[in-house]
Amino acid sequence: MTTRRDQVPFDPYYFERLARQGVNYSPREAFDYIHRRRHWAGKESASGEGASQDQTAHLRAALPELLREFETHTLLDLPCGDFSWMRQLALPVAQYVGADLLPALITEHQARFAHDRRRFLVLDLTVDPLPRADLLLCRDCLVHLSFATSPARLPTSNGAASATCSRPPFPTAIGTRTS
Repeated sequence: MTTRRDQVPFDPYYFERLARQGVNYSPREAFDYIHRRRHWAGKESASGEGASQDQTAHLRAALPELLREFETHTLLDLPCGDFSWMRQLALPVAQYVGADLLPALITEHQARFAHDRRRFLVLDLTVDPLPRADLLLCRDCLVHLSFATSPARLPTSNGAASATCSRPPFPTAIGTRTS
């Protein structure tokens, strides 16, 4: 039986096979490998096909209005990935905070894209406290986490985000409600 997991342009079982052989990567090591090797094989983005122009078209069109509707002053984009599609938007926010697990990626983003209204942080959403924000955009992330790092364990202390937008793109994912 094939699943949507089998219909991707990369080996979705790579890390699973390594684990069975006794080779275990930390999340940071795994995502660093994925990023450096372009494991997800996106034609437009090292973050994979989910960050392509086609896959982000509706979100790019709707996000500015959503931010205005929620009167968002600070947007936390976690994970920000390679920032390929988000950098195209003129966001109606006072502060954009892009965060990701990979220090080298964040260092590059800070050097290339940071300014007085945009900054980037190294952040592991499974263990680090989240910075204060009015809205958390957590797109195409939770589907990559194991049950051991499920959303129930994600840090939300300190009033990090008063509104959260985090619907996975897979309506049949375990535990996902589509209504």
